[in-house]
Amino acid sequence: MNTGAKKISGVRALIFDLDGTLIDSKLDLALSVNAALAEMGRPSLPHEQIFGYVGEGAPMLLQRAMGEGASGDECRRALEFFLAYYRAHMLDNTVTYPGVREGLEQLAGLSMAAPRRRTTSSEPAGPRAGMLIHGLTHSNGKSMPPSLCRNACN
Repeated sequence: MNTGAKKISGVRALIFDLDGTLIDSKLDLALSVNAALAEMGRPSLPHEQIFGYVGEGAPMLLQRAMGEGASGDECRRALEFFLAYYRAHMLDNTVTYPGVREGLEQLAGLSMAAPRRRTTSSEPAGPRAGMLIHGLTHSNGKSMPPSLCRNACN
């Protein structure tokens, strides 16, 4: 075990937030939102504005981007398009933050996971992006079940 891992030797697992912590995916999100807006016949939004909408899941992201006048059906259709587009383009511009790979290498030997909440069962970006995530990676697109968290953290 290396020096970094020795400092936290009592820890059985590390669970990281992926988006915004290990990877910078906001440009792919913004481009996908604007593709959905174009599909719906709406004008694109500045990336910085879309970045401000990120944080409460894809349905809320699209609802905010569509605006207060959008119907529930319009938001649902925009979300469906967004999810399909994002699945196809989620790694076009997504990068790890500086130092992430090296930091994870320092923690080699520990179980690590980066669960991603998804509204579909599409493959999570982590393994596809070549991230050094192993051990407890949860790939079904849902929050880690309590039993897995208990086993990892007890």
